Amino acid sequence: MGCGRRSQLTLPDQVHVVGIDVSSVELDLNEAVDEKIVGDVEVIPMPRERFDLVVSWNTIEHLSRPDETLEKLGASLKQGGLMILAAPNVLSLKGLVTKYTPHWFHRWIYRRYMPFMTYDPFRTYLRLSIAPRSVTRWATHAGFTILYAARYEAFLQSRIRERRRPRGTPWAVIRKSTSWLSLGRIEAETTDFVLVLEKQEERPPARP
Repeated sequence: MGCGRRSQLTLPDQVHVVGIDVSSVELDLNEAVDEKIVGDVEVIPMPRERFDLVVSWNTIEHLSRPDETLEKLGASLKQGGLMILAAPNVLSLKGLVTKYTPHWFHRWIYRRYMPFMTYDPFRTYLRLSIAPRSVTRWATHAGFTILYAARYEAFLQSRIRERRRPRGTPWAVIRKSTSWLSLGRIEAETTDFVLVLEKQEERPPARP
């Protein structure tokens, strides 16, 4: 989902890969996809229990109704299938700045600190419902087992810190102040998260 011009995972050659992206230009450049679908994942219908693996990498932050899309993606997985979700952490300094600043500012940041990028960033919503704890809670209620969960600092913020030099003691002060002022709810360094989820197999009801 939102696979763009390249895939985040290397899969065996015999695997049939279906890619969905809103941009036909980006999708045409992706050589790892066997079946290409151009469209908005929030709108297009998804088959039920068809896929063994669903990957959404830096996509749900661009959706206006991410909750509905997560439900749809979950329903498209076979029992025992895996879902990999990666997204910005909206409850981070970077996430909140991204959420509440205009799109022209995002384009300026990309052009200034990531000039090698050949395309502009897509519009971002970053709904609070995709915060790491919220997505984890959804996954548990939706019948998924959490196999892996991690938070990390995105390349963009790391690059900005390297260029602007808020490292060492100054960065430690920023991290601690952010945590203290937000009562631990907002993070400075862990800007992104990734989850690996397994859809639990339905068990037949026990005999009376």
